[in-house]
Amino acid sequence: MEFGQPAEGAGLKAYGLELAKPLSLNDKAECGEQTVSVFAVESSDVARFVGKTVVLKATPYCRVSRSGKYHLKDVSVR
Repeated sequence: MEFGQPAEGAGLKAYGLELAKPLSLNDKAECGEQTVSVFAVESSDVARFVGKTVVLKATPYCRVSRSGKYHLKDVSVR
């Protein structure tokens, strides 16, 4: 997944995690209420799991500066 303006040095590349069913999140702030079916995962450690079914422990947060969407950080594969 790519976000932001890469040509201007403000881009972000991340892996995408497809959820089995959509999840509704609301930070009651800048991102607001969104239904998410794919999360951007900001961790290169997940590269070896591309295309596989995994269970993750992660923290969702609003990435206002690049996408205005919810991303995952502090990711670990269980």
